[in-house]
Amino acid sequence: MHKKLYKSIIDELCPEGNWKLRCSIEKLLNAKINQLPCRDVTGEETRYPTDRASMKAFLETFFARHYFQVQKSLVEYLTSSEFYDSLTTKEFNILDIGSGPAVASLAVTEMLDCILGARNEAGIHKLRVNYVLNDTENICLGIDQELLRNYFRSQSPQRISCGHVFSMEKGFPSNFGQLERVARNLGLYDLIILSYVLKPLHNDLGLKNIANALSMLQGISKPNGRIMIIQDKFSKALVGNVSRLIGQSFKKETLAQHIYSENNDNETYTYSYYTCLFAPTGLSVNARAV
Repeated sequence: MHKKLYKSIIDELCPEGNWKLRCSIEKLLNAKINQLPCRDVTGEETRYPTDRASMKAFLETFFARHYFQVQKSLVEYLTSSEFYDSLTTKEFNILDIGSGPAVASLAVTEMLDCILGARNEAGIHKLRVNYVLNDTENICLGIDQELLRNYFRSQSPQRISCGHVFSMEKGFPSNFGQLERVARNLGLYDLIILSYVLKPLHNDLGLKNIANALSMLQGISKPNGRIMIIQDKFSKALVGNVSRLIGQSFKKETLAQHIYSENNDNETYTYSYYTCLFAPTGLSVNARAV
């Protein structure tokens, strides 16, 4: 971690220890929320939106939370010399599994622009970011592309540009053939993020097959890239079991974020979650850990 750069980015994105959406992202989010219809939705629909009304509830309830989780979990790596030295080309490929409305992709995009801008070095004039967005819900795959395109249109970031944006509805790992084909054409993935997908994967595949599926990602990742798993605080046992199976450590993260009540009072909300971040070269399946 580059300490001076890390502090600069934290001061910008997490002032006074509280993560806060920058005005540009907040405007983008509010504009989309205002376009969507209102109706009462269940907690399950809010977490896993299937239509426009439940997407509105997700954006209102979970967008900022997931956004900050991604940024907090990656900020040390993205401000490190190791990451900067890995940018040997002017292309950066993100695979976002469980993308929802591109929350993780937007969070990484904003941080990349902040970090490259803070470095202000002539070595990289503009980084072209390519996105592969994977979600099994149609509503997510429509809105994710829209939010990404709107971000680049409205912000015109100085250090990054939007390259290819691919959407895949077929779930992981059944879509692995597609992911391989994209990697052959685009290049291996620099960053693979699996957001809140362990529970549905566990229901569909079982524990050992999750580990086998994750091990397949090694073949489509850049050796010096990263794979990251994010899961809620209620999934400690599941995250721990998967981490042990693939020979990686996991950790509990805690963060505080600004929220606004119905009375428009500025409040702070603190919560925790689990994350597992690792280089693909260290990935191996330990059958004895099942």
